[in-house]
Amino acid sequence: MRYFGAIAALLLVAPRANAQDAKEEFAEAAKKAGAFASYAFEGQTEIELPDMFGAAAGDLEPQKFEGKFQKDAGTYLRTATHEYVIIDGKIAMRPLAEWKRVEEDEKDPAAQGRMIQRLFQGLGFKPMKSPHDLLSKLGAKIKKAKKLDKKEAIGDVECAVLEADLTDDGARQALEDMMPSGRFMGAMGEAEYSGNAKLWVDPEGRIVKYLIKGTMTRNAGGMELEWSAHRTVTLSDNGSTTVEIPEAAKNAIEKKK
Repeated sequence: MRYFGAIAALLLVAPRANAQDAKEEFAEAAKKAGAFASYAFEGQTEIELPDMFGAAAGDLEPQKFEGKFQKDAGTYLRTATHEYVIIDGKIAMRPLAEWKRVEEDEKDPAAQGRMIQRLFQGLGFKPMKSPHDLLSKLGAKIKKAKKLDKKEAIGDVECAVLEADLTDDGARQALEDMMPSGRFMGAMGEAEYSGNAKLWVDPEGRIVKYLIKGTMTRNAGGMELEWSAHRTVTLSDNGSTTVEIPEAAKNAIEKKK
């Protein structure tokens, strides 16, 4: 009887131990990313709006981006509409020159949808944090984590996969970082936040891909509204990437008010 009792006790304790181990492994991988010397990255942000926005709510195109980071140089980021440079947390940007047709009939539902597209994807693209900067702080924003039994290949690399639930504050910050109007979301009133993150980690403990999702739900006049966004980023050329920051961008960042 004592033998079977000991087995039962181990079965009860083991899941908790594994969960704790996974949380620590998740946090360690995230922390390690903060020390990356250089890397290239690419990804996209996808936004889902409440149904009240109509057809455009389910028809927003992903915001794609690519960039490079090199320690002591900075981060260069390019989207479909803008270029960004990030140095020591300070950001300089410039729009990419492109002619676009202006739709005049904004009463037309299709034109209204295009107007929302412009808001959330053109002028509305919000400069993102450098991946290593975001990841280095991610470990402190998770509630629980688990490690999947099966590995997944990212390119030619077999990666361990870790999943975690974000704290309410972590989910709020994640959503605000990804939404173009993120800094104004707190003014919408009382709301509930949820979110999760997923890491793909190579045999050396380095993150080669991550996904972060945040959701805000609030009640407005008896109607439940939900805003959601998720960002997927793949890292490559770890330690072998070089970045040339344009002098004009450096001057813009260093310029004193």
